[in-house]
Amino acid sequence: MILVVFLKYILQGVLRKIVQFLNSGYGLKLTPASVGAIIKRVAFAADREYEELKKRIKSAARVYVDETSFLSIRNKLLGMGI
Repeated sequence: MILVVFLKYILQGVLRKIVQFLNSGYGLKLTPASVGAIIKRVAFAADREYEELKKRIKSAARVYVDETSFLSIRNKLLGMGI
């Protein structure tokens, strides 16, 4: 599951390409709909913790914000610089 989330949100992959990657790299026979279902299950599982984090941030005396975009982080992970 974590690999699907990584491919979708960090590498900004489209479902069809994620399916092709998992099929060719790992021999997994998935459909774009099944990859979408995996992402929904992960989102549902993380929802309670996400809501708790939002509450903690809203009630914090100070909030430190990193304005680095995900695109910059992705490029750094892929060795493309910033």
